[in-house]
Amino acid sequence: MSDQDDQGVAITGNLNQKSDPAQKSVPVTKMVWLVLAGIAAVVIPIFAFGRELIADWNTTESSVGSLSATAGKNLNSLGSYAVPVDAPFDSFPTRLVPSPDGRYFVCSEEQHTWLSRYGRLFVDSVIVDLSNTAQVGAPITVRDFTMHGKTAAAQVPLFPVICITPTGGAIDADTGTLQADGTSTATFSDARADSQDRNIVPKSPAAYNLPPGESAILFLRLQVPRDFEGSLAATVSSGGKDKTITIPVDGSSDPILVPDFSRVSGFKLLVGQAWGDEEAKAGVLACFQGEESHPCSREFVVERLKDFKR
Repeated sequence: MSDQDDQGVAITGNLNQKSDPAQKSVPVTKMVWLVLAGIAAVVIPIFAFGRELIADWNTTESSVGSLSATAGKNLNSLGSYAVPVDAPFDSFPTRLVPSPDGRYFVCSEEQHTWLSRYGRLFVDSVIVDLSNTAQVGAPITVRDFTMHGKTAAAQVPLFPVICITPTGGAIDADTGTLQADGTSTATFSDARADSQDRNIVPKSPAAYNLPPGESAILFLRLQVPRDFEGSLAATVSSGGKDKTITIPVDGSSDPILVPDFSRVSGFKLLVGQAWGDEEAKAGVLACFQGEESHPCSREFVVERLKDFKR
């Protein structure tokens, strides 16, 4: 082999050495890991600090705006209607329908339609649910539960017709009373077993101090000297600031009717399964006079209402 051939082989060998990736992969890999480690050393502390900032931003401090306040109607009612005594009750449909689970009988759509046509939905009690949604900060004070609106006696006496359901459950709540006259504020009547631990005294003004994350439930009976129409309100205090809020009832801020039924001497009509299956199928109603009740027919109600028209 000639000298030129030896040089060619040597050159070829050098080229092969330069193009061998295995000899260069180790230092490049080390360099990449060193760079990544350096980036991680800088980024991880920044990321951790950022998470702390985000956590701080997401932490809500107590204020008048961190109060959640809602109210619902009586759990045992599918609809309570105030009906004038001169309504044509002889046309009231008496047929009840099975409940969705088929266990009992309830008001039919026809009955709700009739009651909505001649009467109005009313409220005589509400369940107020309060919660301080903040995570940190001072307690929120909720006080001066009242009704804002107007009183006006109906020209024709009203009597209550209540579509009942036997599945309403009991609630663990403080109870109070509120005179719905536009000026009075609620007072506690009875309280839960732990009321003394929470400084709740019967007949004292209904008020709560709610630390962050705490809640309370208040069952309010509404009393009226005359028919009243308005909204439920309360005063919220936090950080030296006071705010009057309207508490929606069943998700609505529309005015609610609180009727005066004194002119019908405690007469009340319950529609639904107050008695056995056979009575329910026959459309037997439940008439109340004060605390006493008895099965009654549509014809009986028509005659009874005549006493209140005079």
